[in-house]
Amino acid sequence: MDTLDLEKFNPKKAELLEIVSAYQGLEIKGVDDIKGFQVVDDARKDLKKKRVEIQNTGKALRADAVAFQKAVIKYEDDLVQIIEPLEKSLKEKQDKIGEEKESIARAVKLPGRKSKLAEIDFSMSDDEILKMEDLEFDQFVYNKKVLILQEKEKALKAEQEKVEQEKKLELARIEARKEAELRAELDKQKAIKEAEDRRVAEIKEAEDRKNKEIEDIKKNAEREKQALIDEQNKKEADRKEVERVAEEEKKRTAELELKKQADEKEEQLKIENHKKYKKFLSDNKYTETDDFTIIKNEKQIILYGKIATYNI
Repeated sequence: MDTLDLEKFNPKKAELLEIVSAYQGLEIKGVDDIKGFQVVDDARKDLKKKRVEIQNTGKALRADAVAFQKAVIKYEDDLVQIIEPLEKSLKEKQDKIGEEKESIARAVKLPGRKSKLAEIDFSMSDDEILKMEDLEFDQFVYNKKVLILQEKEKALKAEQEKVEQEKKLELARIEARKEAELRAELDKQKAIKEAEDRRVAEIKEAEDRKNKEIEDIKKNAEREKQALIDEQNKKEADRKEVERVAEEEKKRTAELELKKQADEKEEQLKIENHKKYKKFLSDNKYTETDDFTIIKNEKQIILYGKIATYNI
């Protein structure tokens, strides 16, 4: 394995700074700057080449470092395994004697510790008591005291909550009983009122029924009275109608009689006039030939006759 050395990196840091400084001001003036583009491209490729070389060198050095680390750890383990078993054995012997001394010293404290445990009404074996250091034991007793106090406080709180709950339940029962009594009284009053309302309603219904019956009787009486009146009126109207018809019949009969008499008179007059007319025609030697012409008007009948005929 080669010696680990950072100087193996090439180029050095100062050289890289110098190269970067030289390339720092490079620019491409435009798409037509072919020379500038080529200079920048050459510089980029040079920088890339140096970066790859540096990364490859670093990778090789890290591999060497890892191999060296593993070799150091293995050699270290080999050396430790030579001395560690004996070291542990000696320590165990010392610890055993120390524990025996500590146990003897703690045994003197056993009555006092038991007394402290008795104060909190807690017991444990002697071995468990003697295993603890003074500070550990005092902390243990303190924690137990706190726990016992918490348990007592919890029990007291639970008892108080139980008492409060019982009080609440009793109050709830009292309220429920009062509410039930009030509801029963209200139901009773409601039942009384409903019964009274029903009784009043029944009385009103009976009165309404009675009033309706009276009203119906009145209406029936009115209808019967009106029916009688209507019947009387109808009879009177029928009587008047009969009288009117009789009067009209009598009048019509009289008119017919008068018309008959007039017609008979007129007919008689016509007969007499006809007789007179015939006599008139006879007196004037009328014959039904072309020698006579009769002219009639409203007042007269004129008879024209041919006097004589002369043949030429």
